Amino acid sequence: MKRSLLLFSAIGLVGCFLPLVAGISFWDFHEVAGWRVYAVLAAYLIPLIVALQNDGRTFAGALAAVASYGYLIYTFGFDLFDVVAHAAIGGIMMGVGAAGGFAVSLLSLGSAARKR
Repeated sequence: MKRSLLLFSAIGLVGCFLPLVAGISFWDFHEVAGWRVYAVLAAYLIPLIVALQNDGRTFAGALAAVASYGYLIYTFGFDLFDVVAHAAIGGIMMGVGAAGGFAVSLLSLGSAARKR
């Protein structure tokens, strides 16, 4: 699980700085959107830190990863599939990172709950 959480978190985080649409990255919106951009960056960064610190196997770490990816899924909403299908490489990476990370973090949460 550790490698999967690291992979999807890193993919999403790097995707924030690559072109989203027409050469504009998601990071370029930080002056306009403010805290929302920082919240998305934090939502990709928290599972990365969790995976590095405690391998994502503790219940609290898995719950933090699920909450972070859940926020990303909530933020993208039904547009997640449109972002993956129609955006440039940055949007594709952000969408794949959010969807894949949410699935892996749910599996990690189930595994950690069984160990409890």
